[in-house]
Amino acid sequence: MELSFNNSNQFKKSNKTVYDNLNHWARMRTILRTSWNGNYTGKSYNGQPRKIGGFRATQNAGDWLSRQNYSCKGPNPLCNMVYTGGINRMRGGIKQNCDDQGVPVSNTNVRYVYDSSIFTRYAKQRAYNPIYNTEN
Repeated sequence: MELSFNNSNQFKKSNKTVYDNLNHWARMRTILRTSWNGNYTGKSYNGQPRKIGGFRATQNAGDWLSRQNYSCKGPNPLCNMVYTGGINRMRGGIKQNCDDQGVPVSNTNVRYVYDSSIFTRYAKQRAYNPIYNTEN
């Protein structure tokens, strides 16, 4: 008796034929093309080496350079308020000290703990990424 996969004769087919016909592989390729081809998935950005792990970089889960409590410009909610007592002391509450490293500020909650299923999906995509050439 010959072994079968999904009650079919797919053991005799090539990997390309098997994987190109399945919907979940097509979705995986779409995810790899759209999210793994970004600027933040490499080892460096604007000449600055990445200081966070690959999972946090691809999921936009942390600051690229692991800067603590760093902000650069942004809206100041107190700038249009009418003068009231000591509120003028707080008008410059948004930090304006930007560095010249050329790496954008993280806009995420860096203390959020991700579910293990998200990391499992990341590990699966990381293993599949070299097989599927996303450069095309």
